[in-house]
Amino acid sequence: MLDTPPEAEFDAIAAGARHLFGCKFAFVSLVDADRQWFKAACGLEASETPRDVSFCTHTIAADDLLVIADTRKDLRFATNPMVVETPFVRFYAGVPLRVTPPGGGAALPIGTLCVADDKPQDPTREKLEILAGMARVVEALLEARRTSKENLQLALDRAREGAPLAIAIIDLNRFKEVNDRLGHATGDKVLQVMAAKLQAVQYLGDHFIGRLGGDEFVLILRGRRTQEELVQDIARLLADLRYAVPDDCSVITVSATIGACVYGASYVDRASLLKEADEALYRAKRMQRGTAAIAGNSAHIQSLVGEPR
Repeated sequence: MLDTPPEAEFDAIAAGARHLFGCKFAFVSLVDADRQWFKAACGLEASETPRDVSFCTHTIAADDLLVIADTRKDLRFATNPMVVETPFVRFYAGVPLRVTPPGGGAALPIGTLCVADDKPQDPTREKLEILAGMARVVEALLEARRTSKENLQLALDRAREGAPLAIAIIDLNRFKEVNDRLGHATGDKVLQVMAAKLQAVQYLGDHFIGRLGGDEFVLILRGRRTQEELVQDIARLLADLRYAVPDDCSVITVSATIGACVYGASYVDRASLLKEADEALYRAKRMQRGTAAIAGNSAHIQSLVGEPR
């Protein structure tokens, strides 16, 4: 997740936390070896800060809710650069974000959902409980991203033993327009509808769908996927992934552009498969949004159905 682009879900949670507390700042932070990096940040332009001045480092060390009503009265933070200099933090509340290690076991803290302000504050227990609930949503998003990577790695292991494999990157067209014109709640509904469509299609056979972030999905196809079969399936998928979102005076038609790659001699690991699928995606975008392309195949794939549904 480190250094990945902003995503609407994380931004919305940070914005909601800031509104809840009436604060100037709210963050979804991930703490690396020597820095605190913000997956989402409200009220602060910096994308990261040094770990040694990070409030969230203390939250992670305690692995518990940390509330500092007035930083000037707390010896741990009174001389912190974040307190005595811009942004002059006087109040902080952070909830640890925990994920399960790859080998299993107890969940470990890797970051925080936190709020801060330049004025002291004594938040109510109810607000802190809501913040903790919002942190659980962030954890679910983080786990979903990792599950996608783990499923792809498992499929690759099987592909090396002879099992067919193809992956596709699916980018939603006009999704930003939906968010901007109709709000994030409508945008979230569009994501849910598209995810449900992808999970429901029977003709894809054994497949897994996950989020890459923002308006992109990754589709892992583990059945019999020759390039010829893939062309047919993607043409059907382009038709199924058209969705009309009603606006006040018109309709915003959300569609998908797809780039795919079949496992083979030239594409044998996760990095090369994703890279080639991504390049195929952008080749399709240059030709015409709402279409698809496959790595190593010059065909330009059109949707089987032109009308949104």
